[in-house]
Amino acid sequence: MLAAPLLAAAPAFAAPAMPPGGRIAFKVMRQDSEIGTHVLDFSRQGDRLTVRIAVDMAVGIGPITLYRYRLRVTETWEGDRFSRLESEANDDGTAQRVTARREEAGIRIASIQGEVRLPPEALPLTHWNMAVTRVPVFNPQTGLKMELTASARGTSPPPGGRESMRHFAFAGEAALEDWYDGADTWSGLRAIAKDGSVVTYHKLP
Repeated sequence: MLAAPLLAAAPAFAAPAMPPGGRIAFKVMRQDSEIGTHVLDFSRQGDRLTVRIAVDMAVGIGPITLYRYRLRVTETWEGDRFSRLESEANDDGTAQRVTARREEAGIRIASIQGEVRLPPEALPLTHWNMAVTRVPVFNPQTGLKMELTASARGTSPPPGGRESMRHFAFAGEAALEDWYDGADTWSGLRAIAKDGSVVTYHKLP
């Protein structure tokens, strides 16, 4: 663990409070078909907040699976500062592993693509913290910096919802939209997949 004075030099972001029950869960839809789940579990010990993320998706025709995706992420914050991330992914047979650590000069990220260094304010695009809409972000699956710009779109209901919430859209290398409720809790997502299909996240109770 990095020493407290080193962490104090990093920019601070107000991490959202833990969601009710310490969990955010979505069913993942592709067009009109359910293809998986995306679940975030939160735990706190003193000033340390740990978020464990599990994403599982499978696309197929009948009993035949054409595409399978699995991602596991552990993201850690110390107080109100991102501290580190570890992830493992299997993208339809392609394995990837990422580690990210805060250092004095910024965020150092290592992956199979090599090493990347990003400024201290950079965050992983794990979506749950609304701060990702205003800072540089990196892909938690690949470890690479993402060329994205977020803009506020007012309020609208998230996929599968009825209540209007804050709506943000990302433009650049990916087409993404996120929704956050009045407590800043991540509440929905819409994205365009690599094959052009529309993927949406519908929040589970």
